[in-house]
Amino acid sequence: MGLFGLLGKDKKKEAEKLANERRADQEREEIVNRQMKEHEKLTWPQIKPISPVRVRDGQGNESIPAILTDPVSKERKDEIGPMVFQPQMNSDTLRFLSMQELIFILTTMETFQKAAPLENFEANRRIVYNEIISRLRDADRIFIMMDLTTGYPYLDHGHTLVYSEEEFARAAAGVLTAQYRRVSVQGYGGEGEPAVSGFFTFMFYMGASSLLLDNGYY
Repeated sequence: MGLFGLLGKDKKKEAEKLANERRADQEREEIVNRQMKEHEKLTWPQIKPISPVRVRDGQGNESIPAILTDPVSKERKDEIGPMVFQPQMNSDTLRFLSMQELIFILTTMETFQKAAPLENFEANRRIVYNEIISRLRDADRIFIMMDLTTGYPYLDHGHTLVYSEEEFARAAAGVLTAQYRRVSVQGYGGEGEPAVSGFFTFMFYMGASSLLLDNGYY
């Protein structure tokens, strides 16, 4: 009798556990559906111009510097964008996103929050932000925009420009060069290059207050 009694209690606990999980899933689904409805008129964010500076040729005609390509396709945005509607951001899922996809998610959260409050916005934003910071801190290689006039990192309104991919850095340098900025790209962490940690140490002693990551993209 005692054994049967214990088995019965175990089954009851298991049933309660399953019921609670189903309830939690239902509540989560309701929150997601509500938030999707509240933001249904919004579109996914797009990359912004790297600089508002306009360039004119010798005849005074305005020329447009090379346009940077959005690194996150519409299909990919449709796939990962709805993550912002989850009441609890899953840090395990974030590990499979690229740096630009992470920043796209962060940008989307901040944009959508202004239109209608997102559930647990601050906590979820911190999870995404921390993942980006960890990626940058632990990166094997990063790319810095250098100012050829001063020989120091190029500053954009006081921000040091750091890029997660060489492709992004060189494309951005092309745009800035078209705007008559004397810049070049310096890699850190590659063969024959300074260590990534050395860059952060250097910027600390230079008194740099902030970094702008992948300017011209997300």
